[in-house]
Amino acid sequence: MATLILGSVFLVFWPVLEASAFYGDDFVLLDQAGMHVFGLQSFAVRKAWFFHRPLIMNLWALARRAFDLDPPGYHLVSLSIHGANSVLVAALVAALFPGSALLAVATGLLFALCPIHVEPVTWTACWYDLSVTLWLCVSLLFLLGAWTRRSLAWHAPFLVSYQLALWSKESAFVLPAVVVLVWLARADRPPPRTLLGSLAGAGALLGLDLLQRLAVWGTLGGYPGMPWRLDDLWSRWRLAASLLLAPLNVTVFPESAVLGWLGGVAALVAVGALALRDRRPLAFGVAWLTITLAPVMNLPIGTDLQNTRFLYLPSVGFCVCLAASLGGLSGLLVTVAGRVRAIIGAGRASRWGTGPELAVAACLVAPLLVGYGAVCRTQLVPWIVAGRQISWLLDDLHGRKPRFEPGSRLEVANLPDNYKGAYLFRMGLPNAFQQRYGSVFELVVGSHDRAARPDRAARPGPTYRASFGFDRRADRWVVRRFEPAPDTGAAVGSVAKPQLPGPSTGIGETTWILPEAMASDSPRPRPGSPAWPVPPGPTPPRGTGS
Repeated sequence: MATLILGSVFLVFWPVLEASAFYGDDFVLLDQAGMHVFGLQSFAVRKAWFFHRPLIMNLWALARRAFDLDPPGYHLVSLSIHGANSVLVAALVAALFPGSALLAVATGLLFALCPIHVEPVTWTACWYDLSVTLWLCVSLLFLLGAWTRRSLAWHAPFLVSYQLALWSKESAFVLPAVVVLVWLARADRPPPRTLLGSLAGAGALLGLDLLQRLAVWGTLGGYPGMPWRLDDLWSRWRLAASLLLAPLNVTVFPESAVLGWLGGVAALVAVGALALRDRRPLAFGVAWLTITLAPVMNLPIGTDLQNTRFLYLPSVGFCVCLAASLGGLSGLLVTVAGRVRAIIGAGRASRWGTGPELAVAACLVAPLLVGYGAVCRTQLVPWIVAGRQISWLLDDLHGRKPRFEPGSRLEVANLPDNYKGAYLFRMGLPNAFQQRYGSVFELVVGSHDRAARPDRAARPGPTYRASFGFDRRADRWVVRRFEPAPDTGAAVGSVAKPQLPGPSTGIGETTWILPEAMASDSPRPRPGSPAWPVPPGPTPPRGTGS
């Protein structure tokens, strides 16, 4: 089972390794990884950031030491974690519902190839989502082992795994609720006192994590300016469910294909769910989806599949529902076929049994997996193209200004945000230029009055202006204009708020502040040669289209 699932992951997502590219936030994380110091102090809550994810920051630091600025190594880590997650999801379903081997294998394969995972598997900045899913699944498997063997010794690795999940991403906060869900889903539930003991240990770790956040920040953290709204809960849940049912990028596939896929899969799930004899897997899947989706309901998800990393953990529940529905549909088809045979056979009843049901279920799962694989390959193309466009944009900028003077500022207009949902420079333009050419500047989006920022007026170095545009004839972003500008005393190191959705979006005037250390304090490579390889592909023609 594990070999089949892992082989499917690497077969479908192999172009990610060949693309050899970093995207947006990756460049900032590479700078942070170069500055990162190992040790217990790295696990303390930091005042300078609104997240506490020390495990992945250490993983980035290790990767920087191992791979330096070579993208394939980082992408190999992503593929390996996703493959491990797919196997663990199958193992978790097998442990929860023994005797349903096909359900477990089908769930693992559907999770491995689900097209909604193109962003978290391709974008290495999504290690947080991959890691929290990994350690939550591991912790639940250890917990099930503790309950089955009635052994306290298995609770220790359960708690260690949960702590690693808490150090990965805030999505781990939901584990106590998931533990209750797992307890309810089991046919042979342990006594309630055993459940309470497990919850006490997990609750203590969660409480300690929350207390650290409150002590340092006065809040639990998270993206600033994105409140969790109860009145918008149903619409966001519905959007997430529709994207899971039809995980097709609207900028890649026509609307008719998206609607057709949505209707077909929704009908399949509905009919299969009604035909199920045992609805426990279906109920488990819906509950998992709802519980794990709740913490990210305030975050935007685009129909061009931007931010679908937030659906990575919830998609486990969807894949269980889909696999269970396929099983129910196979049972229905076998029953109908048996009755047809009985009529043809002069009224004698005939039952096909488990073997034919498994065969029919396999025949239903296989075409869906092939379709999933084909959609994944198609939706990987924008990411491959975006990686090339990042290199072309840097080359454009470098051709106009080979080296920035110390203290230089660059004011930008219409900063390229994404290409058909694949990220470009929402963040990371100065970091990428520095890593590739050894020259640094402070990025400014928009401009501000010098008098309003007197602390900036005395900064040395010239100011430049650059504007970007999307060349529709060449289907790529280009530097439209680059010129010196008067020193405006602009706010330093600001990065714009993302605009969602949109196939080819530029960033406007609204700003988020990016710490200056990210843009200027990391180790610099030798100038003169690229610090990381240019993704393969021909250089496109330069054009002046709008």
